[in-house]
Amino acid sequence: MKTLAILDPTLATSLTDFLKSQQIPFSTQPETDAETGLESINISVVDELYDRACDATEKWDQSMHSQPKPRCPHCGSSNLEYQELAPGESVTQISGLYHCTDCARPFPAQR
Repeated sequence: MKTLAILDPTLATSLTDFLKSQQIPFSTQPETDAETGLESINISVVDELYDRACDATEKWDQSMHSQPKPRCPHCGSSNLEYQELAPGESVTQISGLYHCTDCARPFPAQR
């Protein structure tokens, strides 16, 4: 097995969904940084599929960067922090809140 990527859980889910769609088997291992406490996911593939998985990961990465970034509807800034809704707070059309780091105003993240 070779490590393909180590990503935060949200990005790891996106990549593993893409790998599934490309029919590339993988394994995941959660990790926590001892110093910072930050959680990440180690995504690995078998050696024989590593090159194919790397190509797929590059396509996934390009698609992630080609999607338009959300902007603050109040000031137009793209300097945002995302906060997921806690369990039980789920609202039908939103998945969380963005907080603009420039004007400090929150706005909903659409699903």
